[in-house]
Amino acid sequence: MRRWWRGQRFLRGVVLTGLLLVVLIQIKSSQNEKGYLASGVLVHDANGRRLFGDVSYETTVDVWKLPQKDKRLLSKIKWMIQKPEQGDYNLTNPDFTDFSRGQSTQIDNILQGKKKGFFIEIGASEGETGSVSLFFEKSRDWEGLLIEPHPGRYRKLRHKHRKAQTLRACVRSNSSGPSQEFDDAIEGHVSVPCLWMESILEAMDRETVDMLSIDAKDQEMDILKAIPLSEYFINVLTVEFVEGSVSDSSVLKYLLDNNYHAEHQFVNHPLHRNDLVFTRKNPQIK
Repeated sequence: MRRWWRGQRFLRGVVLTGLLLVVLIQIKSSQNEKGYLASGVLVHDANGRRLFGDVSYETTVDVWKLPQKDKRLLSKIKWMIQKPEQGDYNLTNPDFTDFSRGQSTQIDNILQGKKKGFFIEIGASEGETGSVSLFFEKSRDWEGLLIEPHPGRYRKLRHKHRKAQTLRACVRSNSSGPSQEFDDAIEGHVSVPCLWMESILEAMDRETVDMLSIDAKDQEMDILKAIPLSEYFINVLTVEFVEGSVSDSSVLKYLLDNNYHAEHQFVNHPLHRNDLVFTRKNPQIK
């Protein structure tokens, strides 16, 4: 009887060991199939969230200093991009059609009333006043991304219930660092990451942008130079300048040298700013 009992325990031990080995092999195989980091370092799901792995590894890598197309950086950006708020618009002037100074109407004519396009607005502010993208979101059913680094303005942006995705970050240039500091009345001292436009486009799996709007407080030239315009197809660019700034002429020359032409200029801004619309030669309208 004792021999039989010992034999049963031995068999159970063999079975449990075998099951454990099968589970470990499946986990390892899953990691390899999905392209996750090997050696049990760190594993993320499709949205960049950590499933399991060595948490200490996360603190040893400065993700913001990684190369523009590094998969770890792209996973972090995917995780940072927020989905639209639920519910109806919460706009101050819901009956407006064009919330910009006329750029939206001009761009709509250039793109022949294109529906279901895609926009990115850098410096989206609170998402309504002066917004070039809101017309396309409301009237042409476009998708898009609103980028705003300032904590207070970003909260107001979310409160507008825009139907575009949002990202609290600044857009990095060749002369800027990986972060920007803000003092906010609610959040206190805040450090906001600065991301390469190239990394944002890669994280969103986008090669074509129908309209890119840039309002970056005289940093427009630096931001544009950091975008590899030959790798991404941007149909229309609208850029806001401080009146009389050096950026005005330098951006104009830069874009003319990179397959764009100036389409329209909006002047007489109450805050002494000018808005220029640039169109890529042979834009993709359909």
